[in-house]
Amino acid sequence: MGTSVEHYYKLFRDQIVHEDNLINNRTNWLLAAQGLLFAAFGVLVNTSKGFSQVPSRVKLLMNVIPAVGIFVTIVTLLSVLGAVIAMGDIVREWEKTKNKLKGEGEIDANIPPIQCKGISKRLGFVAPFFIPGIFIVAWFVILIYPLMCYFYRCVVGL
Repeated sequence: MGTSVEHYYKLFRDQIVHEDNLINNRTNWLLAAQGLLFAAFGVLVNTSKGFSQVPSRVKLLMNVIPAVGIFVTIVTLLSVLGAVIAMGDIVREWEKTKNKLKGEGEIDANIPPIQCKGISKRLGFVAPFFIPGIFIVAWFVILIYPLMCYFYRCVVGL
């Protein structure tokens, strides 16, 4: 490989690594934020058990915390999606550059791929996409559960 090929390869590869690190950081931040929100929600639930009537501030927080959890999860999921799209753009741009360099005779067949392909690439994105989905479902269940209990108790009579 010539110097310019190595330079281009490193430039594109560094961009892929940067986006991958952003996905990792965003996923870790999501886990930390969700842990704090679930802990706060758990404290509220346990605190409210001692009251014959739950204070209005506690009721408000018991709705606000799940809403914040859903919002944070959606924002994180969108930012991860943005990073995945950026990685795809980087790979496509690398392929254009690589083909141009091949046409100029500056590249050989031994250059490694800029990013893995196929099933290993797809499996690498399972956690960053499914973990947020799990949190969204959990928070929706927490928000909807009191309504379901009210509906079944008062409307259906169960």
